[in-house]
Amino acid sequence: MDVIELLQFWIIPSFYAITVVLGVPLNALALWVLSREKKSSMSIYMLNLAAGDLLFLLFLPIKIDYHFRQKVWILSRHTCVFHIMLFFINIYANLILLAVISVDRYVAIVHPLRISRLRQPKVAWLLCLLCWVISMINILPVTHVNNFLSYDNVTTNNVSLLIVQCYEKLTAEDFAFVIAYRLYVFFAIYLTSLVIALFCYGNVVRVLVMQRGQTELLSRKKKIHAVKITSVSLITYIVCFIPYNSTHITGFIQTKINAFSPNSLIIFRDVALCLSASNSLFDPLIIYVASSSFRNSIKKILKCRDPVSRVAAMTE
Repeated sequence: MDVIELLQFWIIPSFYAITVVLGVPLNALALWVLSREKKSSMSIYMLNLAAGDLLFLLFLPIKIDYHFRQKVWILSRHTCVFHIMLFFINIYANLILLAVISVDRYVAIVHPLRISRLRQPKVAWLLCLLCWVISMINILPVTHVNNFLSYDNVTTNNVSLLIVQCYEKLTAEDFAFVIAYRLYVFFAIYLTSLVIALFCYGNVVRVLVMQRGQTELLSRKKKIHAVKITSVSLITYIVCFIPYNSTHITGFIQTKINAFSPNSLIIFRDVALCLSASNSLFDPLIIYVASSSFRNSIKKILKCRDPVSRVAAMTE
């Protein structure tokens, strides 16, 4: 087995498996904690992040199995379409929600009185619904692809095998559509969300730096808290979403000047998708920073699992 096969068929699915093992309990706990506390705009956004990630992670074993089978698809075409749709709807809904969270922080700090109505729970629920609808509408064109499943006859040891793959090998017509479509997604969703987040983050930091007095210590702490939330969101954009969305640009360049080997682009895309899936681990970190209830729940769990703490508690 060469390095590429090791990466595609063992390292990548193992990374997905670790993401599921860590992400499911963390997002389930976040969902449970956030559903019980009083709803604010921030807790509503966090609740949607956790719910989306949990649904995504529960279906991620389909992709894990696909990679461990050396990219051989054994399920139906409808399952392939559903799997691809769910994967990308969650990714881009996360992007949009992170942008909305940055706007929420911007409004709370830069314009706390002027447009405070935008932070009401009803508005937050409507914005969350809008995020999911926008993501679904923008991912729906994927169904325009005719050949989601590709079929290849492979002969091994004089035995002919039919290899079926999901959303791997496209016809020339489908490929031309996908290249143009991915370029649209890059600018319409990813770049737009990133610019919004950068704008909000920059203004939050600017307001924090400008406040030099000591008379508003509590307000200053709240602003530092907001900077932490927006900073983690920005790191999520960079680590989880830049690699995959950059493949949209490299794919378009490849069609114009043939600058990369097709195999290297496939490997890069598979690795980048792995990093995109890791947003399900970054989101609980955002929730941990944003929600004191979630922080306390994590601390209680860690304390219960600490044998030294248990012994100390029993001897008190």
